[in-house]
Amino acid sequence: MVGSAIIERRYSNAGIKCTPLKDAALHGILCFPDDGKKHPGVLVIGGSKGGVGLPDVTVLLAAHGFTALSLSYFGDSGQPATLQNIPLEYFKGAADWMLTLPETRSRRIALFGVSRGTEVALQVAAMSSVIDAVVARSPSFVRWEGISAHGFPGGPAWILSGKPLPYIPNRVPFWFWTQYFWDSAISEPMRQTPLFLYDLSIFGATDSAEIPVENIHGPILLLSGKDDQIWPGDMMADKLMDRLKQHGHAYHDVHLSYDQVGHSIPCEYLPTAGDFSGLRLVIRGTAEGVAKAQRDSWPRILGFLTQAASTGSP
Repeated sequence: MVGSAIIERRYSNAGIKCTPLKDAALHGILCFPDDGKKHPGVLVIGGSKGGVGLPDVTVLLAAHGFTALSLSYFGDSGQPATLQNIPLEYFKGAADWMLTLPETRSRRIALFGVSRGTEVALQVAAMSSVIDAVVARSPSFVRWEGISAHGFPGGPAWILSGKPLPYIPNRVPFWFWTQYFWDSAISEPMRQTPLFLYDLSIFGATDSAEIPVENIHGPILLLSGKDDQIWPGDMMADKLMDRLKQHGHAYHDVHLSYDQVGHSIPCEYLPTAGDFSGLRLVIRGTAEGVAKAQRDSWPRILGFLTQAASTGSP
């Protein structure tokens, strides 16, 4: 060994304040620079794991000058246990609440959604005039079925005014179960993307379940991996861009599509090599591909959010 060094990396500095929220109105973690100033607001919405959402992204955003709220919407104490019948009013209320904070600068905020969280981020942004930008990683162009306690299809995921929004049901064919049990027997994780492609093919025309992203009053940044084996995020991002173009969306929308990248593109420059044995589902991508995507995407996310906050939207 010629030499060695130890480097300590932190999500934030001592000037960041984080406050857990657990009351009847909101659950989550609010982080912001504790400098007495106002900062652009970002509402962060996690995916199907539930719980506290994405506190790591929230802290990072705060460290870069944002007031960020990682919103928990199921799987936390006092909340629905599963991703089923989640009211969209909850997310709209969280966005409105952020605008009342003394730490939030403008009259509008951005949304940052991941995986299943992109469905609600894009849907709420299309319904609300207080959203000026959306970042959606591994996104969907439609609303999908909810998920029950054991991971089975669980009816509507999202409701509005007490009524379910149309969605694509997840039907599990015999061939998928056969593959699932075989993979389980040999301790191999399952590729889930073929199931979503199958469900899209048998559903037919998806108009009723598509998210009306053309109604969003601000730019959209989509990020996807071409080797996504959780669901076809790259194809669905293309579908979103097609819809935006067809409707003449009057903003600078961007789709960042990465080779050798799967479902996850961490913002934190985390190590991309490691032991992923024991995973139930295939994430896919290569260590090199994910590292390159992290290096490219995080500065572009920050630039996108900063630009949206500084220029505003009509």
